[in-house]
Amino acid sequence: MINVNYNKILLYSLTFLVVITALRNVSSIYYVLVGLIILYFLIRNINSFFYIKKEIIYFYLFFLFTFFVFFWSSFFSPIEDLILAAPRLLLMPIMGFIFICELKTEKDFINIMKIVLISFSLGAISLIFQSYSGELSWVNKAHMRGYYIRYASILGSLTVFGSVVGYLFVLIYKDNTFVSNNIIKISLLLIIIFALALSLTKSGIGLLLAAILLILIFSESKKLFRIIFSLLFIALLTFSITQISEQFNAYVNALLKLSFGDEFMLDKSVIVASDSPTLSFEQLYKRLTYWLATGFENYGNNVYLFGIGVKAGAGIMGLDGFSSHNSYGDLLFMGGPLYLFIFIVLYSSVLLSNMKNFNIGLNSLFLLLNLLFILNFLFISGSVYQPSISILFYISVAYLCIQKYK
Repeated sequence: MINVNYNKILLYSLTFLVVITALRNVSSIYYVLVGLIILYFLIRNINSFFYIKKEIIYFYLFFLFTFFVFFWSSFFSPIEDLILAAPRLLLMPIMGFIFICELKTEKDFINIMKIVLISFSLGAISLIFQSYSGELSWVNKAHMRGYYIRYASILGSLTVFGSVVGYLFVLIYKDNTFVSNNIIKISLLLIIIFALALSLTKSGIGLLLAAILLILIFSESKKLFRIIFSLLFIALLTFSITQISEQFNAYVNALLKLSFGDEFMLDKSVIVASDSPTLSFEQLYKRLTYWLATGFENYGNNVYLFGIGVKAGAGIMGLDGFSSHNSYGDLLFMGGPLYLFIFIVLYSSVLLSNMKNFNIGLNSLFLLLNLLFILNFLFISGSVYQPSISILFYISVAYLCIQKYK
């Protein structure tokens, strides 16, 4: 007789639905399903609200403060804005709580991360599908960049796939926990590279390079040569495909030029409009500081108390307004310095645990993923709340709870 764990099926289904955010545009049934499953898990784990695990005390502080930010927002925003922003603000902290309550064993974490890997991979495939069949009606609208159509994936906005490409690379490439077959690994990595090119996301290529660097830094010395050789093989295979596929060649070279400039193009005959600045230390510094300073000018002294709530989240909360263009600005302007401080302490506690237990279980994997997450946090708005960008971080928070049993 087959033993079916319906709670696990519901958890995996919820995770898939939350990550594939474009499904909300297909039917309003999406919201009903997600809402009912979340309600079920909250009722099932209601006792956990009153039993705080000391390993994740900082998560509970962040969780409660996020609800405070929601209620605090009523002093600055009309009720209709609060209704619109509530799911975006509260969803991932609630998912973090559910992960803490439901993920109990190493196998549980591996399985939930396989669901995330599958979802991310479908996001990559959705970009490739659109390049051949045209834009899907239920995903975010495509835009032009450098004379080329820039597609959005089923994971969310135009920039989301670029933000998770580093995670995908690490999950597939680091070891054999999630993908053991080398042919499947290579195939998936090529799909990722093609999808990244189609997304024309400059941050994506930066995060992919960061993921490669992290794998090299944290790999055992005896495996280093094999890793370098395999990376060179994938690079050679990618170049070979650009010589066969005109479309792949055009998008790869467009991404290289938009990201790094003309001198890094593999084929300078490809015409690409320079309609956005290339990656540079100057641009990165501006991303870290310029919009933050402008935010203080826009929002005034209210920021220094408890922020101004969801209004400061602007686009990430589904609202019009000024965006900080990074996630620490989101937290600072929405909930004030204390909200930002609590999250930094939470993140630091998770990272320190990953480092302390590096050779135990999934900690080495979570360390790499969380280092990539902080890059998103520094340069991408909404990283704490966007499901695909933040979900692995919240899973790693839950992983703290099982450390004491190892």
